[in-house]
Amino acid sequence: LLAWQDVVTIGAVDCANDDNNPLCREYEIMYYPMLKFFPSDSKLGFLGNEMEKGKTVDSIRTAIVELLRKEQTAGRGANWPNLTPYRSNDVKNLWKNVLTNVQFIFLIFEDTDSLTGMEVILDLHVIKSIQIRYVTNENEALVKLMGVSMFPSIVALESNMSVTPLKTSDSSRLSFRKVIKTFLKARNIDVPKEETVVDPGEWSNIKPPDLVAIMLAGEEEKKALEIKAMGDVVFQADLEKTVMYALQHEISVHKSISGNALKALQNYLSILCKYLPIRPHGVTFLKKLRDKVYEAIEIKGEMFSNYMKELENEVGTPFSISSSQDWIGCKGSEGTFRGFPCGTWTTFHTLIVNSVLQKGDEKQFDSLEVLEAMLGYITHFFGCQDCSKHFQSMASESMRSSVFEPNDGIMWLWKAHNKVNKRLAGDTSEDPLHPKIQFPSKETCPSCRRHDDTWDEEEVLKHLVKVYGKDHINQMNTASKPSLELQASGRESHRLKEVKLGALGMKKQGTSARNDEKQRSRT
Repeated sequence: LLAWQDVVTIGAVDCANDDNNPLCREYEIMYYPMLKFFPSDSKLGFLGNEMEKGKTVDSIRTAIVELLRKEQTAGRGANWPNLTPYRSNDVKNLWKNVLTNVQFIFLIFEDTDSLTGMEVILDLHVIKSIQIRYVTNENEALVKLMGVSMFPSIVALESNMSVTPLKTSDSSRLSFRKVIKTFLKARNIDVPKEETVVDPGEWSNIKPPDLVAIMLAGEEEKKALEIKAMGDVVFQADLEKTVMYALQHEISVHKSISGNALKALQNYLSILCKYLPIRPHGVTFLKKLRDKVYEAIEIKGEMFSNYMKELENEVGTPFSISSSQDWIGCKGSEGTFRGFPCGTWTTFHTLIVNSVLQKGDEKQFDSLEVLEAMLGYITHFFGCQDCSKHFQSMASESMRSSVFEPNDGIMWLWKAHNKVNKRLAGDTSEDPLHPKIQFPSKETCPSCRRHDDTWDEEEVLKHLVKVYGKDHINQMNTASKPSLELQASGRESHRLKEVKLGALGMKKQGTSARNDEKQRSRT
């Protein structure tokens, strides 16, 4: 779109960058990717119109072209090239309003749903000696006059009314652009050069490799392989980095939080206080933050961010890692892979497993507490819009109708995660070095699958508890071990027994009545 820059300017803002938080908050960038359009007559304080983002460069370009056409039809963009179809059947009218230096007019004939004409107009509008217009197949009179029998087609007109049909190799935008340039070059008219791939040249011209960088990359690769060989391991650093990013970016970027979003934030902070393995003053930090949010009817993202800074000065940083700490278990092969989404799944699995380990045998235990809090966070704060919609859809299908026992929540989240992995396997978002699999793998949990390759859910549950249970979390790259105050001492072995009984469908006395009552209340 480089040739279009005098018509539409495209910029990008990284809302993950702390420096951009005020800007992203002011313009209400609540999820990613988000495209906003600012018309030429935008006033100060206008937040932009959200537009269809698409998933590819082509789809984004298509959305921009259609938007520009609507803008021009609405009376804006008078200084742009004409993006409306030529509807007259008299070609003489084409020459009435052109500048005197225009030597040729090109007419692109196409179907009504094609955008090739507009794209080529924008691509080549900088050539002042030509004008390009497009004609749809609805203009039957002009189609017949020009002898056009197939779409898309192109003809060149001269001021003496001579017509030259041009032949393209295919119907692509590139082919039409190329045939116009070839026509003009043959008549000694200068045209913009096509972008070409630069030849790296001879070895003697290539910059010598950075040996230090190569050695560091080798160390990183070795470390990554060592971590991968550890199997299914949760790292404290990944949990804390996830929560740090959620608080400092996903939540703080909101301009204002109230209503259901505020309730979701309160619930999210509540489960962090209860079940996140974190050191003592980290728990204090989260509790004070939770209490502040519970007092509010509405809270500004900027106020939320400022209060966290005040709390950090008061009780110290809640985290045992620095803000620059890289991902460990969730580290992708490239910066665009894994990271925060992986950390979010890991954190949620950890929270729900530890909620059961801590309180699963209590009569009033709410099997949906963590899942409801997760759903609220993902609905109102999780930046990936597509991810949020898919999770909400899964939750509405089965979450409340299938989670009653303490262990049901653990298993529902496991099944939901595998459902997502299956959907994303082979997707462009998949890290090629960390393919989406049905977790756990046969290698990390051989007993989790039966001989017919079906899941043994009792073994899966035991594996999940072992992986995500608080006492099994790896402390690599953290300053200290997590607090022990999050669970009563000496009770975990009892919890493990209860988890196993639950997986076998065995209920403790009083559990059946409790969950029958929950079933009735949800019906």
